[in-house]
Amino acid sequence: MEPNSREFYKQCAFQKFCNTVLHNEACDTHRELRRHKAKEVTFSDNHAEAAS
Repeated sequence: MEPNSREFYKQCAFQKFCNTVLHNEACDTHRELRRHKAKEVTFSDNHAEAAS
């Protein structure tokens, strides 16, 4: 059974909504990972500063 055009439009709109949400979540996750990496201090860097 083939969906009518209104039902097809609803399915496409919902699919676009889901893809947008997933895209935004991925962008937020990447942004958060970059922020954490920028603030990260490795033990060797910290140890070298303390020894100075």
